[in-house]
Amino acid sequence: MNNYKNLIGMSEAAISQVQQAAKIALEFRRTLQPSLQQAVNAINQVSRSIRTTIANSDIPAMMLKLAQGIQETEEDLKVFKAAIVDLGYPPHHELDIRLMREIARAYKANGKDAVNEYIDEFICKYYQPSLIQDIEKRWEKYKFLEKRLPLLRNAVKAHNLGMYELVVPSILSQFEGIIVDAFGIKGKVNGKIQEILYETLLIKEGFTGGFHFEEEIHNYYSTKVLVGFHHGKKVKSEISRHAILHGGDTNFGTQTSSLKVILLFDFIVEALNEMEQETIHLGMQRVKDYRVEINKRNRIRKGNRKPNHKHHHTSRNDIK
Repeated sequence: MNNYKNLIGMSEAAISQVQQAAKIALEFRRTLQPSLQQAVNAINQVSRSIRTTIANSDIPAMMLKLAQGIQETEEDLKVFKAAIVDLGYPPHHELDIRLMREIARAYKANGKDAVNEYIDEFICKYYQPSLIQDIEKRWEKYKFLEKRLPLLRNAVKAHNLGMYELVVPSILSQFEGIIVDAFGIKGKVNGKIQEILYETLLIKEGFTGGFHFEEEIHNYYSTKVLVGFHHGKKVKSEISRHAILHGGDTNFGTQTSSLKVILLFDFIVEALNEMEQETIHLGMQRVKDYRVEINKRNRIRKGNRKPNHKHHHTSRNDIK
């Protein structure tokens, strides 16, 4: 239960300090991400080398401790990324690494059910209205969000006022639009095209370790937001886009659901802001290839249809 005390027992002042430290770390990672990733890869290589040769070497204890610390942090982050999705939340960079490790260790030591008892309380306590407002202020800086800002401002205001029923459908309705606009896609867009674009944005070689949450976000979006839905059957996710926007689910007005869509949207926004032109071209080409394949299948299917000549013409003699 120490993990519970460490997470839930934090005072507002302590949370504020941790949030400030997390912001500084986040800005550092954003500014130096390419160099930082190279450094992390190099350190990990050194760490692996140290572990394989330590038995026959005279490496000082300090170096060994450093290598072990790096390895433990990497392992905790790996557990955290899987755990937080399993607990129903998208991973988010605003969360301090110390708290990520606390969650990972609690999940590993006590299991999902134990952490489930307090994860909602912790997330709601950590992501206070001031932090959500800071996230919205960051959105204001992005030109590609300009036409959506009135809706987003009101959504954040509604969240901070506890009007969660207004937040969830408002934010969910934007996930298709922002990805389609970012890739410059025109015409009809179905669920498969959305999947292609989000996969192109988030799944990249080398973006899996450490602070890279893209793969987990892709998994979260696919299984929590785009999850299938049928009227009259149990809803599989509390933030199912189809269930909520088609009126099949009306129980989404909770603080946790509101936070989930805001944090997920924020991660997608940051990923789009950092997206390179090469990724845009790749996404456009994949959509083009998909549409060509679908049109080809439709032509083949249409050509294979056999005309029905068995028409029965009613004559006067048939009428009695």
